Amino acid sequence: PQGAFYVMPKVDDVDAAAFVERAIENNVLIIPGSVFSQRATHVRLSYALPIERIRKGVEILRRGSEKGIRQGDRTVPQGARA
Repeated sequence: PQGAFYVMPKVDDVDAAAFVERAIENNVLIIPGSVFSQRATHVRLSYALPIERIRKGVEILRRGSEKGIRQGDRTVPQGARA
Protein backbone atom coordinates (compact mmCIF):
# COMPACT_ATOMS: atom_id res chain seq x y z
CA PRO A 1 0.00 0.00 0.00
CA GLN A 2 1.00 3.58 -0.54
CA GLY A 3 0.34 5.46 2.65
CA ALA A 4 0.68 5.31 6.39
CA PHE A 5 -1.25 3.47 9.03
CA TYR A 6 -0.36 5.63 11.99
CA VAL A 7 -1.03 8.99 13.65
CA MET A 8 1.14 11.06 15.97
CA PRO A 9 -1.08 12.80 18.53
CA LYS A 10 0.29 15.19 21.12
CA VAL A 11 0.13 14.05 24.75
CA ASP A 12 -0.91 17.01 26.93
CA ASP A 13 1.07 18.02 30.01
CA VAL A 14 2.85 14.68 30.20
CA ASP A 15 6.28 13.46 29.22
CA ALA A 16 5.62 11.29 26.15
CA ALA A 17 8.21 8.70 27.21
CA ALA A 18 6.48 8.28 30.59
CA PHE A 19 3.11 8.07 28.85
CA VAL A 20 4.48 5.32 26.59
CA GLU A 21 5.79 3.39 29.61
CA ARG A 22 2.37 3.53 31.27
CA ALA A 23 0.69 2.42 28.05
CA ILE A 24 3.02 -0.56 27.71
CA GLU A 25 2.35 -1.49 31.36
CA ASN A 26 -1.33 -1.65 30.30
CA ASN A 27 -0.59 -3.84 27.25
CA VAL A 28 -0.88 -1.04 24.67
CA LEU A 29 2.20 -0.77 22.47
CA ILE A 30 2.88 2.78 21.32
CA ILE A 31 6.13 4.48 20.37
CA PRO A 32 7.49 7.85 21.55
CA GLY A 33 7.35 10.40 18.75
CA SER A 34 10.97 11.31 19.45
CA VAL A 35 12.00 8.04 17.78
CA PHE A 36 10.73 9.42 14.46
CA SER A 37 11.03 13.20 14.80
CA GLN A 38 11.81 16.12 17.11
CA ARG A 39 8.37 15.72 18.70
CA ALA A 40 9.16 14.56 22.23
CA THR A 41 5.60 15.60 23.15
CA HIS A 42 3.95 13.17 20.71
CA VAL A 43 3.41 9.42 20.48
CA ARG A 44 3.01 7.23 17.41
CA LEU A 45 -0.12 5.08 17.22
CA SER A 46 -0.73 2.47 14.54
CA TYR A 47 -4.26 1.93 13.28
CA ALA A 48 -3.50 -1.14 11.17
CA LEU A 49 -5.66 -3.26 13.48
CA PRO A 50 -9.30 -4.30 13.72
CA ILE A 51 -11.47 -1.39 14.91
CA GLU A 52 -12.41 -3.10 18.19
CA ARG A 53 -8.74 -3.43 19.17
CA ILE A 54 -8.18 0.22 18.31
CA ARG A 55 -11.15 1.28 20.45
CA LYS A 56 -9.94 -0.81 23.37
CA GLY A 57 -6.43 0.65 23.11
CA VAL A 58 -7.73 4.22 22.87
CA GLU A 59 -9.88 3.70 25.96
CA ILE A 60 -6.87 2.40 27.90
CA LEU A 61 -4.85 5.42 26.79
CA ARG A 62 -7.63 7.80 27.83
CA ARG A 63 -7.73 6.28 31.28
CA GLY A 64 -3.94 6.60 31.46
CA SER A 65 -3.96 10.32 30.78
CA GLU A 66 -5.91 12.80 32.89
CA LYS A 67 -6.07 15.24 29.98
CA GLY A 68 -6.67 12.79 27.14
CA ILE A 69 -4.76 12.71 23.88
CA ARG A 70 -4.63 15.73 21.59
CA GLN A 71 -5.70 15.25 18.00
CA GLY A 72 -4.67 18.25 15.98
CA ASP A 73 -5.78 21.31 17.93
CA ARG A 74 -8.43 19.73 20.11
CA THR A 75 -8.36 17.40 23.09
CA VAL A 76 -10.40 14.23 22.85
CA PRO A 77 -12.72 14.37 25.89
CA GLN A 78 -13.12 11.47 28.26
CA GLY A 79 -15.81 9.10 27.01
CA ALA A 80 -15.64 10.26 23.39
CA ARG A 81 -15.93 7.58 20.74
CA ALA A 82 -12.93 6.64 18.63
